[in-house]
Amino acid sequence: MNLHAQNTLTEAETALVNGYSSRFSDLPGDADVTVRRDEALELLKQGLPTRRVEAWHYTDLRRLLSVVPDFKPVANAEAVAPLIDNALVLPVLNGVSHDRPAGPEGLTVATLADKLQEGALSAEWLTASDRFDAVGAINAAFVSDGYWLDIAEGAELDRPIELQNIHAGGQVHGRFVVNAGVGSKATIIERQTGAGDALASSVTHLDVADGAHVFWILLQEQPDDAAYLGQFTASLGRDSTLTLFILNSGGKLVRQEV
Repeated sequence: MNLHAQNTLTEAETALVNGYSSRFSDLPGDADVTVRRDEALELLKQGLPTRRVEAWHYTDLRRLLSVVPDFKPVANAEAVAPLIDNALVLPVLNGVSHDRPAGPEGLTVATLADKLQEGALSAEWLTASDRFDAVGAINAAFVSDGYWLDIAEGAELDRPIELQNIHAGGQVHGRFVVNAGVGSKATIIERQTGAGDALASSVTHLDVADGAHVFWILLQEQPDDAAYLGQFTASLGRDSTLTLFILNSGGKLVRQEV
């Protein structure tokens, strides 16, 4: 059953809708991105999914997400030590990308905020998959930053890349886009963690071209009073491989979609 009729928004739903109005002017994006954000907001105005929706049968989001914290743009979040010592760390701290040290040969790094401003994200990537795609809708409406990685054709990265999405409470909504070129090889670690009461969302798009090989570790370590909504999507070319390892540890409310 996929009924989703709701007349009155909950406190959390109201906070999301009102939060968009207060954050809109601070969010990056060209005119097309703004249209996609507005479309996502319209989905949120219909209310969050309940267990009556098949895909959310075991995660009654409308009931479980009872409170949404305010944004805390001045809160101080700090990068954490990398999981592997020699990894190149690319941190997003409280929704803002920080530091872009020189990476291994064959890797190009851009911030997602710049890509949003350029309109480089396709309409498909900033559109919820359906009316019940709450994770995609929340992230599309509020995403502020992240990283866009291009791995060159034939490149074999000689050190792991660690993407960190870290908060200090409040709300953070990040996104990662990784394009692994033909015949390339890479190990990528994604860290989702923070401190304090928070609503964190993160969406990752990975494109693995023909003959490319990617090993991806996703480690979610949210504090006990945080809600985390994650989504990982990948497209695989011919003769390519993706090895994906996900570990969820902590969090008050956690949903990781693949």
